Amino acid sequence: MARGSARRRQQRSVSLRRSVDLELLPSTSTTTHTTIYRYRAAVFLRPHQLMLRPREMRDLILTAFDLEITPTARIDWSHDVSGNVIAIANFDVTTDTLSIRSHTTAVLTATNRPVFPIAASATSYAFLYSAEDWAAHPHVLPLVETLFECIQ
Repeated sequence: MARGSARRRQQRSVSLRRSVDLELLPSTSTTTHTTIYRYRAAVFLRPHQLMLRPREMRDLILTAFDLEITPTARIDWSHDVSGNVIAIANFDVTTDTLSIRSHTTAVLTATNRPVFPIAASATSYAFLYSAEDWAAHPHVLPLVETLFECIQ
């Protein structure tokens, strides 16, 4: 992270465009993620660890990936023990703005239906919990209330 500036504003924007045919596979997902940091004064940026690519698997194939960083950085690529792709961005200049944008296109070839049985009462969202469920899991109620407030 940058040193020398106690204040920074972060702007994040994530756009997701997904084209899915429920009957036919594969489906393609395109994701663009942008993060912008603005500092009050020019700062020297220390190395940043970035994890912006999805982990490729048998049913998730990355077909395109683009990374734009301003100011220009040297990128060193590696993998962690779980197979995640890690980029280390190294900077040589001071700046008052750091912008990171990744653009990913992936093809998902997984089945588009559940591979486990779903109760008929749970096939549509939001479904109702029984009084016994609420009594058995009282810690869930505050989370559901918060979610309900967010979507109103």
